[in-house]
Amino acid sequence: MTNPEEMDVMPGSDGWAQGAKQMLGLCDAPAYLRRARRVEESIERVARRCESKRYELLDGVRFRLRGWNRLCQDDGTNWERLPEEMRRLLEIVSSTAFSEGDRRIAFGVTGTVRDLLEAINESVERFNRRWLTFVESLDTTAANRLIDGYNQYYLFEKECAVGSPWLAARGYQPKEVLNRDWILKRYPPLPTLGSLASPLA
Repeated sequence: MTNPEEMDVMPGSDGWAQGAKQMLGLCDAPAYLRRARRVEESIERVARRCESKRYELLDGVRFRLRGWNRLCQDDGTNWERLPEEMRRLLEIVSSTAFSEGDRRIAFGVTGTVRDLLEAINESVERFNRRWLTFVESLDTTAANRLIDGYNQYYLFEKECAVGSPWLAARGYQPKEVLNRDWILKRYPPLPTLGSLASPLA
């Protein structure tokens, strides 16, 4: 970042004053804005960590789904004869497990419809156990410390900046603590196929 000593103008000149004002404008955002920015960045870091780990843990589910998709590609009736509830659950699992650009169909597959559906269900149950273990172990202390400071001081700092408690409070919402419930609301366990998979031949 440019500082006044590096400017190719003499101190006291109009050019120096303009450059100094620009520099201060970049560095001297109001305290409430700096606080809000730090909180949002901290929440985003937690979200990215969750999304990265979730994608990693879903690898086994994607593997089983690729086999199932191959079976349905080879014989479309395999999908059509599933109960509606089973199709709905599989669509939810598939939309969660795959990201754009992922390969979705295996090169080859062996096994019956029931074998593959039971394998998918086992993979989903395994993912759910591992996901809940990760959520329980995730340390959000640093983010929650920033959120606590935001909820305590944001309105006061904004009121000092704008000069009006009404304007300061306009649109304000306190931030939720990043706990187990917060994470699972945004990144819930997958629905299991349960007993729906067993009766299928």
